[in-house]
Amino acid sequence: MRRFGTAMMKGCVYCPRCDKSIPKDELEERSAQLIALAGSDSLKRGICPVCGTRMIDTDKVRRKGE
Repeated sequence: MRRFGTAMMKGCVYCPRCDKSIPKDELEERSAQLIALAGSDSLKRGICPVCGTRMIDTDKVRRKGE
């Protein structure tokens, strides 16, 4: 997996195109804010609201050496 500046952290969803992570404990609140402001449920569906790329659940990714 190609990574840029930000390392993927456990307990997050990660957009590889935008190189941004959202902690899972903030995901529900941010999704509600996005729905209220823009009427988009993309975070609920696992899609990046900025670029439309499927987000990666970092807890489900095997690390090198694991």
